[in-house]
Parts: sequence; C-alpha cells; structure tokens
Amino acid sequence: PSYPDLRSNHERVDQHRAPACVAKSMWFWDHRDPEVPGRSVTNPGECARAVAPALFPVQQGYLPSQITIIAAYQGQKQLLRQARQGELRLVWAG
Repeated sequence: PSYPDLRSNHERVDQHRAPACVAKSMWFWDHRDPEVPGRSVTNPGECARAVAPALFPVQQGYLPSQITIIAAYQGQKQLLRQARQGELRLVWAG
C-alpha cells in the first residue's frame, strides 16, 4: 500500500449530512481534462467543474466555509482559490 499507516475515517465522514439542496454530502468524478505542467500542476477544466457545483449550496444559503474542495497540488489549490473568490463575489452581489 502507498500509505501503510493510513487509517479509515469512515465513522467521521458518515456523520456528515448532505445539505438539504443536494442528495449526497460529497462527490467524486473522473474526467479527461488535460493537466497543465508547471512548477505545480494545474487543471483549469477540473477547477471549473469543482467550483460550479460548490456554488449551488452557497446560492441556497449555505456559507462558503461549510464547503470543502480537495486538491492534491498547490497550483490547483491556488487556481481553485482564485476561481472561488471571483465566483463567490458574483453570487453574493447577485
């Protein structure tokens, strides 16, 4: 195994309730959007696919601090942060 000391957190994750506006508390998906190599990997297509559904609960009254998007690379985290800040300004201004 890649992480021999990794422990399951199913008990904690199972306690997460889905927002009332969606059926599940978390989503996973696969895609074919190409990664952009650089100092740290980014993927603009993946970023857009992650931010769009995260905005829906915000539009329904949930706080951005109640939503988590997980990214493996620092470059992707920065890209997500930039996209989130721009998108959330639009949602709150609307």
